[in-house]
Amino acid sequence: MPPEEMLAKASEKKLKLWFKKGKDGKYKFKTLDDLEKDGLRSKIKVRKMCYDIESLDDISLVIPCLHDEDEDKVKKVNIKGLCFVHFLKGILKWEPDQRYTPSMALQHPFLTKLEWDPSFTPIPDEAKEEEKKQQQYVIFALMS
Repeated sequence: MPPEEMLAKASEKKLKLWFKKGKDGKYKFKTLDDLEKDGLRSKIKVRKMCYDIESLDDISLVIPCLHDEDEDKVKKVNIKGLCFVHFLKGILKWEPDQRYTPSMALQHPFLTKLEWDPSFTPIPDEAKEEEKKQQQYVIFALMS
């Protein structure tokens, strides 16, 4: 869900199109049933396979389940799913200053195929620039 302060800036017309207020007063995405009641579902092309997903974390719940006796294979698929969701959460953050930059995204284990660590945090661009400057300084000092 977008942050409340972002929703507060949106026009009422756009809010009513895709969101509804819950009993707790917070906005929630409309369900397909809500869209149908509003007469909007016919305008939206819905694929045959549809999942009721409320957050990116729910994506890992709809990853096809393996019916395999090889427990290691099943574990690897589950880990890849969690890694993928973590990657999506980084690149799809609502707040631009918290979202991965392209160079940060390229460091992610989902793309690098390195072993998945749930505590993974990419090196911010500024820190990489500082590290690069230090390496250049060391090289310059060694050449002198």
